[in-house]
Amino acid sequence: MTPPRPTVVCFCGSSRFIDHFGIWQWTAEREGKIALGLHWLPPSYRDALGRPAEDDHQAEAEDVAERMDELHKRKIDLADEVFILNVGGYVGDSTKGEIRYAIKHDKPLRWLEPESARAILRVLHDGIAEYAPIPGLVGPDGELRAKFREVMKDLP
Repeated sequence: MTPPRPTVVCFCGSSRFIDHFGIWQWTAEREGKIALGLHWLPPSYRDALGRPAEDDHQAEAEDVAERMDELHKRKIDLADEVFILNVGGYVGDSTKGEIRYAIKHDKPLRWLEPESARAILRVLHDGIAEYAPIPGLVGPDGELRAKFREVMKDLP
């Protein structure tokens, strides 16, 4: 008999927190889950031009950021849940896009720091500054749709 498929978790967050990705992905796999996310590059890594890895934003340095963002959305598609590594409450623009994408595709969200999640979701929803509202989450009367209220209710 085939064992049940393990839960698949996609980790999203800033590449500046790559050490957190490693720790949390290891923790998930130790618990029997399949972990998807970013990869740490060792100091021995060299790009096609022979340059060493950046501390963060390697995708930008190698001009593959757009491709990597799309690939990460495919990881979200495969995931049963999305774990946001919002270290110190920080969520960058790419991660905000991934959160929007996960919500739009009905993926459950979990947060490293749930106390900052409500503020992040409010910024995403309200379209404050340069951030667009999450499509489909506001009804014609301006009210939050039930799905967004559901996401918000469990947060501090």
